[in-house]
Amino acid sequence: MGLSPEQAAEALREIEETRQRSHELGVYRRGGPILLIWGVIWIVGFALSAVSPKHATVIWLALTLMGAVVGWLLSRGRGNPGQNLRYVASWMIFLLLLGGSWAILTPQTASQRAALPALFVAAAYAFAGIWWWQRYLWLGLALFAVTLFGFFFAPRFELWMAAMGGGGLILGGLWLRAA
Repeated sequence: MGLSPEQAAEALREIEETRQRSHELGVYRRGGPILLIWGVIWIVGFALSAVSPKHATVIWLALTLMGAVVGWLLSRGRGNPGQNLRYVASWMIFLLLLGGSWAILTPQTASQRAALPALFVAAAYAFAGIWWWQRYLWLGLALFAVTLFGFFFAPRFELWMAAMGGGGLILGGLWLRAA
């Protein structure tokens, strides 16, 4: 007894849905550890920036480079070489956008200098969530909210971001890994 054309079409649809869901869950599981790392980097970076605002630029340059390299190393064995090249190219575009915005807008206060990159990161996560993986949208929106709330209402913005931004990324990483 064979399948009807409708049954075969339905089976193929179910197979494709399962393949897409499996891919999405794999992306979340691979992204979780990277978010955990960035959460720790944010905690360290914002806390050190609060303690030593004069050195914030050097602190963040070093931590960003370290986070990018660790993220690249974690993703290196996964996927094809084209994906690794896209990872590096994406970082370059992100840093060019941030540097260009910084040059044009020139933040005046330590809180502005800290908030601008956080908002760019939130936007990157939100865009990824809109286009590909929905959980990243929620992560980006939460990061927007935490950053803007802290900027306008927290007495010590950098410490707020260390706790809430870094802690939020860690929670987001655990949430992705559990997917």
